[in-house]
Amino acid sequence: MQLQPPTQPAGGQFAPTGAGDQNGVDDEVEEDAESGLVKALSCVALVAALVVLALQLMAAGQWINSEDNPRKGEWSQLMG
Repeated sequence: MQLQPPTQPAGGQFAPTGAGDQNGVDDEVEEDAESGLVKALSCVALVAALVVLALQLMAAGQWINSEDNPRKGEWSQLMG
């Protein structure tokens, strides 16, 4: 009976690297590109979250400051 060779980790910092690795430079370039893409997407997500927060605060401000609100101007209404 023949045993299968041991498997390597899927990736990450714990993956072993060989001395004769021909793709080492290509992998570094690919990781740099992925890192840049991740940073760009995280910035887009942050900006989108801030826009949503601003829109929600503007809508809450209209509700809090409406003329028919007996507690007009009290932002504590949002907490309870």
